[in-house]
Amino acid sequence: MTKQREKPEWVRVAEEYETSGLTQREFAAERRGLMLSTLQSWVYRRRRQEGAPVAQPVRLLPVQVTAEQDVARVDRPRAWTPARQPSEEVTSQKLPPQ
Repeated sequence: MTKQREKPEWVRVAEEYETSGLTQREFAAERRGLMLSTLQSWVYRRRRQEGAPVAQPVRLLPVQVTAEQDVARVDRPRAWTPARQPSEEVTSQKLPPQ
């Protein structure tokens, strides 16, 4: 593609990309001479001009925190087993001479 493209032409190319189902890299590779960065720039401009979709507002719920007297118990995942229990003694073993 030539550098002297008109804005409507680039908007059309960005629209073609949006409907292609390809990644930007794939779309640019199929069109020889189209720089990936140029495509990214025009897609960004087009999306910004259309406006970002409005996200639904987050709904927060009230909570009440109370102090407990007991310490909470944390269960270990079933697949996890410690190498040794804290009460076990660690003994050193000497390696045989080589």
